[in-house]
Amino acid sequence: MAEYVPAAFANSLLDWWLFNDGSPVDLTQTVQELTGHPARTFATWAQDHADDFRL
Repeated sequence: MAEYVPAAFANSLLDWWLFNDGSPVDLTQTVQELTGHPARTFATWAQDHADDFRL
């Protein structure tokens, strides 16, 4: 990352990832509030769009 980001920023970012990776996050209703439909899981989205990525 040193070519693209100052070292202090890169180190801070890596520290943040270390302490937050895999940590549960609070769920919100934002998707439903904005779209009028409940959110779907990534797994559901991936299954629904798998053909879009096939050659």
